[in-house]
Amino acid sequence: MRRLYSLLILFSLLPILMGCHQSTSDRSIRVAVVLPMELPSMDQVVAGFETQLKKAYPGNVDIIVKNARNNPQRLKSLVAQFNQSDIDVIVPIGLSASRLAVDAIQQKPIIAIAASDAQLSAGNHKNLVILQDMPSPQKQLQFIHAALPTLKYLTLIHSDDPFIIDQVQQLNSIAGQYGITIENLAVKNRSDIYRRVHSLNPHTQAMYMLQDPVVMGGISPLVKQAEAQYIPLIASDNGSVQNGAAFALGVKQYDVGIAAANLLLEVLNKQAKPAKSTQVMENYTVFVNSAATAHQGFTVDQLEKAAKALAYPIVVFRRQ
Repeated sequence: MRRLYSLLILFSLLPILMGCHQSTSDRSIRVAVVLPMELPSMDQVVAGFETQLKKAYPGNVDIIVKNARNNPQRLKSLVAQFNQSDIDVIVPIGLSASRLAVDAIQQKPIIAIAASDAQLSAGNHKNLVILQDMPSPQKQLQFIHAALPTLKYLTLIHSDDPFIIDQVQQLNSIAGQYGITIENLAVKNRSDIYRRVHSLNPHTQAMYMLQDPVVMGGISPLVKQAEAQYIPLIASDNGSVQNGAAFALGVKQYDVGIAAANLLLEVLNKQAKPAKSTQVMENYTVFVNSAATAHQGFTVDQLEKAAKALAYPIVVFRRQ
């Protein structure tokens, strides 16, 4: 009789126990990650984001990754599609995707990666959080000068993206502090890179590329030209260094994804924006391609000394 009574109590509590279990496991979210084009560095961001979010979020996570494949109309269509679907959070990577998301989406949280608050007017969007991962122009030139103290003429290859143009203007305004003259080489697309890279100023002692998707996607001719002229190709991300640039000061792209996932978790936990709508990553690392340095006219030792002098950790890739 006592056993029967215990079973009755257990069965009566079963719906409550199941309800408690569901309240944890059924807290599902659907997240859309929007990429403007295919780049290894963006793949690393996505990998870090997926790993961290699935690891740290207590409920089920459904992450949809869509790539516009360098097609502006497809990019616009993807953003509109996610705005009208049951997606809970939008994560655009890069300024073009972020700007489209901000313009089209008002009710859903947006975690914009590698964008600028000045270009997006972050304060006017209640659901927007921005993650900036690019070192300031001042820090970039400071390290370049420390690594290559005799550098006088630097060619900066860049697109006409407004975010990139803003950085180009800042770099030009402060280059004189380090005795550097910058020649700006503007390109419209990857084909333009192939065409214009052969018209470098003969005084050029190094080439420099920002976290500029157009230029990052067309790095191959820049690497070939750097080797042909025996001058360094300087980048701003670890992916480009692995693809043949000599070195870069930047953040690990995988860590950018982790940071973006943590921002999203903060938004979900607080049901509101973090205290700062723009988060700036500052854990910079010097990335070096040892094979590229050998083909581009200088040594790893120079970079190690500069990294030590400015207290940056260094990661050396031993293959091109």
